[in-house]
Amino acid sequence: PIPTFSFYEDSIGPNLSTGGWVISAIDIGKAAAHQLLAIINNPEDQQQQQPIYFSQGRWIFSRTLLQKWQLDIPEEIRSEVEFVEDLHTLYYFE
Repeated sequence: PIPTFSFYEDSIGPNLSTGGWVISAIDIGKAAAHQLLAIINNPEDQQQQQPIYFSQGRWIFSRTLLQKWQLDIPEEIRSEVEFVEDLHTLYYFE
């Protein structure tokens, strides 16, 4: 009986996890595509290709679970937070 946190949007919401710093599969795919294009366009430079350190993401939380666990969003990130109940209708929230 403790709150859980996640970094995948589709696992955040009522009866799921409370929220967290979420990474986007779309953004990761775009970063991978840019890396692949760099390799394809400069095959002789493959040894020079550097690893990608992906640092993009966003804060997403469930209002329902924040209330259930009596948690508050820290002031430092409050203006950046999105709430899963506002993002989509993938889930039916009661």
